Amino acid sequence: MMKRLTKRNIAKKIASKRKTRKYYGGNPNDYLLEENLSEKQQRRNLFRRTLSNYVIQISKKNNIKQGIKNLKKLFENNQEINSLIPISESGRPVDKQTYSLAKKPIPIYDFVSPIILILDNLSDVLPIEDIISILNVYFINGGDFNKLSIRKKLTPFENEINKRRIENVKMLLDQRNAFHIIEDGLQEETKTKLAELIPNEQKIVS
Repeated sequence: MMKRLTKRNIAKKIASKRKTRKYYGGNPNDYLLEENLSEKQQRRNLFRRTLSNYVIQISKKNNIKQGIKNLKKLFENNQEINSLIPISESGRPVDKQTYSLAKKPIPIYDFVSPIILILDNLSDVLPIEDIISILNVYFINGGDFNKLSIRKKLTPFENEINKRRIENVKMLLDQRNAFHIIEDGLQEETKTKLAELIPNEQKIVS
């Protein structure tokens, strides 16, 4: 006896086919790719959150020595070391995963290099020797010192010039530091700003 087709039965068949296509249709590698991207995003978010927590800890002068140690450890062999960090307009880190759930969410102003996050928040807290020590670990583990921010399109060096932090600018130019910036590679606009900020001292040599 032929089963009577009703709107309900037709809907069930369509739903069943859709489920089948969802799980078994297409290239299986596509699902693996989606899963890998998800895992990568989770690692990136973990890196962002952990870095932000250590920076905040140090900026509040809460067990600074341990905070610096943890920060360096975070950079060691970390695949997400060059992940851009969401910040507020004041330069404080923002947790991208939870900020929108807050009663008064803080708008994300830009996504910046970890170096910008560190220098914006720790320059007035740590001596220059500690900053150099942190940046050395960042550099030897593959940290990119020319990473552009998403919105303002600034490198860490350009950010320091704009903030007129002369000590940090000199540190980034100092050829004794393995991570030093090569002046010849700077854009003309940046060279002009540099010359105005520290006349006759653009090249810092050992």
